[in-house]
Amino acid sequence: MVRDPEAELTDDGEGEELEPDYFQWSSAEIVAWDASVPSTTKHDALRPSNVTPLDSRERVRFVPEVDDDAPDVDAAADGDGYGESLEGPAVELEVGDLLLVDATLGLWGVVEGVEPDVVDDEYLAIEYRDLDSGEDGLLTLFDNSVISYRRPEAA
Repeated sequence: MVRDPEAELTDDGEGEELEPDYFQWSSAEIVAWDASVPSTTKHDALRPSNVTPLDSRERVRFVPEVDDDAPDVDAAADGDGYGESLEGPAVELEVGDLLLVDATLGLWGVVEGVEPDVVDDEYLAIEYRDLDSGEDGLLTLFDNSVISYRRPEAA
């Protein structure tokens, strides 16, 4: 058993105890086990340094997150010639589909071409034209990526 080093008092006049440091522990005396000798050190529960302990589990409440700022993906669906929003793998896209290019900004683009990427076969190069500005764009996605898109309504 390692005999616990004695805590030292600070010399700043307050008389505060300092915990033993590495040097004191490394030079501590090793003696035979004696169950009657109580340990003088205070051991905190071991936990990773990035974990903050909570006082009581009753205080924790899980509230579902509500995202009021997210744009409605079907907001532009009022009589624009496209059906309701669908979600599926990018490989199902066809020329003429309306693709949700940026979900955060609610930007849609009309698909003008879908072909395998020249660099990697598992990716698709999707050419589109921005619905609002008419600018060309190119989007490269993994062919199994789940995307939001809308099909043209049958005439």
